[in-house]
Amino acid sequence: MSSRSKKDTVVIIKSINYSEADKIVTVIGKKYGKYTLIAKGVRKITSRNRASIQTLTISDISFFQKNGDVGSNLGLLKEANTHRHIITDYNQLKYVKPILFLLNKLLPEADSNEDIFTLIESLKFGSDEKANLKMTNLFILKALAQLGFIASIESCNLCDEKFDKENPAYIDKSNVLFICQHCYENNPIYSKSTKIAKLSGLGLESFSQILDNFIQKVYNNG
Repeated sequence: MSSRSKKDTVVIIKSINYSEADKIVTVIGKKYGKYTLIAKGVRKITSRNRASIQTLTISDISFFQKNGDVGSNLGLLKEANTHRHIITDYNQLKYVKPILFLLNKLLPEADSNEDIFTLIESLKFGSDEKANLKMTNLFILKALAQLGFIASIESCNLCDEKFDKENPAYIDKSNVLFICQHCYENNPIYSKSTKIAKLSGLGLESFSQILDNFIQKVYNNG
């Protein structure tokens, strides 16, 4: 069976050891979406591709794909060249764990989504913990919206009015539904619910927990 050589810019989102010297890596490509490759010999210290296929590395790759579309069967990594590493410090790992869970569990295979790749490419974690957590939360919100799991994050999901200082956002914590103050105050289903909170009154960690719970809920129901 013939193979076709292809190129893509990818971010590695999962890497597992396979045999003594190989790895199986899951990537999200700018061109081909999410797919899996076998990277032969990369566990050897002498491998040229070793650093470029670490989890959360953005790399230019070339690979062989047997007959069929990318993702329909296991591809073979040929060469990888590093662009950059998304995390540069072990302490940043806790901020990317929920991102990796979302990408590995909720993103469909071989479904090209350049917007999701662009979101990943924009991640730049630093030493500011508050800024890192805010970046993670915003990424998850945008990714969930891109994938169709939640509606708009910029306007009321009921009346479509834009959020602003006079019409702030509230959130249904059980399903990440965003509603405006007008809809909240004029609908007893929401105004009397203990599941609704004013978005500006939530701390970053509380909001992060709401998102984590929602992602787990979506995954369990999938």
